[in-house]
Amino acid sequence: MIESDFSLRKMKIAGAVLLGQMFASSLLPMMALTLVFVPITTEFKWTPTQFGYATTALMWCGGLVGPLLGYLVDRTGVRLMIIGGTVIVGLITIAISFTQQLWYFYLCFGLLGFFGTTAIGYAKVLTALFTQHRGKALALFGLESSLAAAFLPQLIQSLLGRFGWRGLFVIMGLTIIALVPLLYFTLEEPGVTGGSRRLFSRRERTAQQPGAALPELEGLTAREVFRTRTYWLIVVAILFAAVPGNGLMTFLVPVLGERGFAPADAATYLSVFTIAGAIGTIVGGFVLDRIDTAKISVPFTLCSMASFIILARISAGHGGPTMLHVAAALFGFSFGAHRPMGQFFHTRFFGLRSFTTVFAVQMALMALLFGIAPPLTGHIREATGSYDVVIWASVAGLAVAALLYLVLPPYRFAKHIGVITQPQAGPEPAKPIDFAQRSAG
Repeated sequence: MIESDFSLRKMKIAGAVLLGQMFASSLLPMMALTLVFVPITTEFKWTPTQFGYATTALMWCGGLVGPLLGYLVDRTGVRLMIIGGTVIVGLITIAISFTQQLWYFYLCFGLLGFFGTTAIGYAKVLTALFTQHRGKALALFGLESSLAAAFLPQLIQSLLGRFGWRGLFVIMGLTIIALVPLLYFTLEEPGVTGGSRRLFSRRERTAQQPGAALPELEGLTAREVFRTRTYWLIVVAILFAAVPGNGLMTFLVPVLGERGFAPADAATYLSVFTIAGAIGTIVGGFVLDRIDTAKISVPFTLCSMASFIILARISAGHGGPTMLHVAAALFGFSFGAHRPMGQFFHTRFFGLRSFTTVFAVQMALMALLFGIAPPLTGHIREATGSYDVVIWASVAGLAVAALLYLVLPPYRFAKHIGVITQPQAGPEPAKPIDFAQRSAG
């Protein structure tokens, strides 16, 4: 009998993952970075460019180490990597409060990117945990960024005003470390129900308890995945769709300013984007469970394309706030709908066996290009005198992404892909479980 996706056990694990992603990861110091810009640059007399390279250090270090950490997650298990990474991220966040030199500031954020990338294990936990309603589950539990954007800035700003930026980083670091016991006693390895809480590696478990090795999950090896055309089609489609827009959104206020809009209009844009993104995430999750093809991403990609076309054509006097809100809603809806699709596509095309490794490579490429996109966008603006070139580049990139999604083949694995072998509590060898069937495609 298959355990319900809404069992108490699964809800506890998913709840711990949600708390871990929001309050026990590098998300907290990342979100604080924007709000501490004024007090830190005022104190140290740093330029905006000098301060901004902290984000580059975080993203590039995370991107460079992502594939290795993804491989280690698949080899040693998610609990060891997540819990160990969380402890270190908490300590590094506290260490930021001792900043006196620019190089130290960069070092801390580079280390945050390095060790914070262990949180990629959360994605494997969620994808393996839910088998009957995976799309809906990934959508609902992927709303942490929308929830964080809704209330965390106000909380961070309140702490900043009361304790200063140094006190803020200490409080955030202690909060991250305080959630480690919850993760320790709640998280379970994918495919394992109950079992030891000890953070042994695969080799140690096998040597001491032969039946306690990590379960074998169905799917392709990382080498097999990297040899498929499908994987690289998905990666290239995501990069074409996301990179130009990411660089553009960094400069949202001046982009809208060129069109006669005020900074308050940019704030409204972000609010509409966030609300529409939450709705899009839920809709995207539901259609993933109902429409059995990756081509479902095409109409959502076209929504983003329409959003940037509107942005290229409007101004405060032509279209005004109404069309600006329409553009924000279309972009937010599409962005939210794509949020669960990346993980879902990986499970249906490649399985769970090497999920973290191959997903980490994708995320690494995104992080490296996202780190380049903002300064490149700024350079294009300086060279051309406007942001129009980048806006139309976003439209072209989204058109290419839609075409790439159209040529994706049928899914390789069935919806309920899961465990091939389940580890036992004793020394007896694991028994095979007929848990997943390969689809006809």
